[in-house]
Amino acid sequence: MSTPPPDAHRRWIEARERALRDPDGWLSLVALHWLAPGTTTITAEGTPDERRVVLPGAVDTPAVILELDDAGLRFDPAPGVQATLDGREATPGTPQPLVDDRDGPAPVLRVG
Repeated sequence: MSTPPPDAHRRWIEARERALRDPDGWLSLVALHWLAPGTTTITAEGTPDERRVVLPGAVDTPAVILELDDAGLRFDPAPGVQATLDGREATPGTPQPLVDDRDGPAPVLRVG
């Protein structure tokens, strides 16, 4: 296995650090919750449990409904909650699939 030239390696490190510090990068992560199969609600208040993720800064209660099953993960913003997926408006009552980032960039879901 060959070693990359020092300049190429330095540029890779710099690019990786920029990506991590980006507003949508991993260093901006404020919460991490593993989802159980079924329906999970993201809310601003209430008691957290396997079906409820409480984020005090959430825009509404409920803010988003997540559905995880064998077909994948879908999200549905609550009525009256503005949300975008990769810059496109998400309509309440129309669940949108969230894909993983194995084959490309991670989707960006913005709520509020």
